Amino acid sequence: MPVGYDQDGDIEYEQDERIESWPARFKRDRPDWFQKLESYIKHERAHDFAGCLLQVYTALDHDLNVLAVIGIRTTFDVASEILGVDPDQAFESKLQAMEDKGLITPSQRTEFDILINAGNASAHRGWTPEFKDLDALMDTLEHFINAQFVAPRLRELTAKKVAEMKGKVPARPKKAKAATPKPPPNT
Repeated sequence: MPVGYDQDGDIEYEQDERIESWPARFKRDRPDWFQKLESYIKHERAHDFAGCLLQVYTALDHDLNVLAVIGIRTTFDVASEILGVDPDQAFESKLQAMEDKGLITPSQRTEFDILINAGNASAHRGWTPEFKDLDALMDTLEHFINAQFVAPRLRELTAKKVAEMKGKVPARPKKAKAATPKPPPNT
């Protein structure tokens, strides 16, 4: 594409260059627990759940922000089902059920309401969020996943390992009782 002339009057060109790599570089680091997520969940939808989350990361990596925010909403929806919330309820009812069960706090409910509405706005009204907005929603989703699925499973595994150690830890030796001094003879 011509952009001007050099000092000799010759046309100067600017190179139109776009560098892409495949697979795309990660736009967001995966949490440490991401690769093992499916193994932490004992539910028939564990595979679907992990798959949804993988697709969200893939959409983020490829700047597919509309798909990413819809995927964030869908991942949360599958998580709520795994946690025992009726999948046929509307999102507002699901959030209420989760709060009633103690799965989320009132402040988290507000955050998830925003997360759900963001997904709805993209799915139904064509809203395209910016990456920084998605980053905040992903923080919310990842913290929730960690608190509900990862941390409890890791506590369970740690408790099992500690229980196995019980027999390996030597018992404290019993101290010999000190002899009680005899009272002096009465004279």
